[in-house]
Parts: sequence; C-alpha cells; structure tokens
Amino acid sequence: MSIDINLFAVLGAAVAAMVVGWLWFGLLFRKPWTRLAQLDERPAAKDAVQYPIAFVVNLLGAFVLAYIGSASQIANQVSLLEAALYSAVFGWLAFSAGRALITTVFESRSVKLLLINTGHDFAVLLTMALVIGLVGN
Repeated sequence: MSIDINLFAVLGAAVAAMVVGWLWFGLLFRKPWTRLAQLDERPAAKDAVQYPIAFVVNLLGAFVLAYIGSASQIANQVSLLEAALYSAVFGWLAFSAGRALITTVFESRSVKLLLINTGHDFAVLLTMALVIGLVGN
C-alpha cells in the first residue's frame, strides 16, 4: 500500500483553513465569540505569535487529513475527495465535537460558544477535505 500525499494540496488546505478562521472569527461571529469566550476585543500584540502557531497547527492537521484520506481512499476504493470528506466528518465527530462537548459540560461553558467553536472546526475540516480531495489527485 503506497500512500501518496500531495504537499501542494496540504499547503493549500492549511491556507484555506486560515481563510475560514478569518471569516468565521473575524467577520461572521467576532462579537458573540469574543463576548462568550470573555476575550479582549482585539489583542493585536498577540497576533504575531498566534497566527504562525495557528498556521503550523493547520499545516499539521492538513497533512494528517491527507494521510488518513489517502489511506481511506486505498482501503475503500473511493475517490480521494470522498475519502477526505468522510475522514473530516468522522474526525470532527469523534475528536472535535465530542471533546468540546465534554469540556463545555465540565467547564459550564455556553452552548452558543460550543456551537461557534465546533462549527468553525467543522467548516475548517470540510474546507481542508475539499482542497485535499480536489487538488490532491
């Protein structure tokens, strides 16, 4: 079994994830998210550290998703797009949404904050899967 990973697709997926994050937390849900997460409106001094860390984490996540998608494509004999999308959805359910729900319950956090944060994770994973699935072949 030979797993091929298109590094351009991985890089594109990481960049796309950053764009989704900017749209999600910068335009769509900025005000409710900052209020519910009890954050300062604009901590500009932290941006120099936060964005590179976010990009590296997105790059690593995209690589893992590409690897899992490629392995799933081979094992299930489906397209890379289908395999990546399934991997993203089930990965989100198992790791992101489930873990976030447990944290929300134990920290007595807002369900709205849970929906904003896990919605972002879902949008990022789907976007990464689309880029990997469409560009990766």
